[in-house]
Amino acid sequence: MKSRRQLAALCVAALGLTGCENKVEEAVKRDLMDGVSAQFRDVQRCPNETSIYKGEVNAKNRMGAYTGYEPFFYDGVSVTFVGSSDFGKVLKRCYGKFAEGIDDRSGATGANAALGAWTTHETVNPVDDSKTRLASLTASEGTSSTGDPVVLTIRCQSNKTELYVNWNDYLGDDSHDVYAEWKRVTVRVGAAPAATQRWGVSTDSNATFTPGSPVELIKRMAKADRLVLQTTPYNENPVTAVFPLKGIDVAVKSLAEGCGWKL
Repeated sequence: MKSRRQLAALCVAALGLTGCENKVEEAVKRDLMDGVSAQFRDVQRCPNETSIYKGEVNAKNRMGAYTGYEPFFYDGVSVTFVGSSDFGKVLKRCYGKFAEGIDDRSGATGANAALGAWTTHETVNPVDDSKTRLASLTASEGTSSTGDPVVLTIRCQSNKTELYVNWNDYLGDDSHDVYAEWKRVTVRVGAAPAATQRWGVSTDSNATFTPGSPVELIKRMAKADRLVLQTTPYNENPVTAVFPLKGIDVAVKSLAEGCGWKL
């Protein structure tokens, strides 16, 4: 029978194996909406820079449903998820010269000039082979009250299209109603007049979701040069985020096909 010390050593040595808790998984769990539900696979050191760990995590979203496995990196200090402004940089550190155009099990893709500032990502659910496709864009102007980036994501999952924005701030709730929860978001597409809408709020109150289907909004975005969004986090000044939309047609092409619509 192995001692506790020997078992602990085995867990460290077997980083990424089911049942072995480790610093990487704990760090990722802390940054997830529902860390308790997290499932991990392929957690290992990066081939180019071994101080960085890479892996995939599947966790529940605000609706309590699993989102499918998505890639992450952990450098010993912070966790980087797909859609974050630093994802491409860490990807290159992880894979070195092989990062350009990479398409490994994580589904991460390298830089593509036609995408503009967009990043795209695809995962496959091993249970039913269904695909989750995402296109993410970091605001070129505007940050959270703590200086963190504001990130817009368009997602196709289970034949449903969603558009949400992670403001990286505690937003609160503007409804003042125990039976409803929404946040006022002012939206301006291109040169069109701005309009204030009621967007849904994530369970951690850091992100807002478009009301209903976002397809029409995405189509309007595809004909514009930029998108401006504004909301007011709880007890903070308004945050205005500006997103340059160049490359959106390329970024959402596969996503749109997966959800049965076209620009």
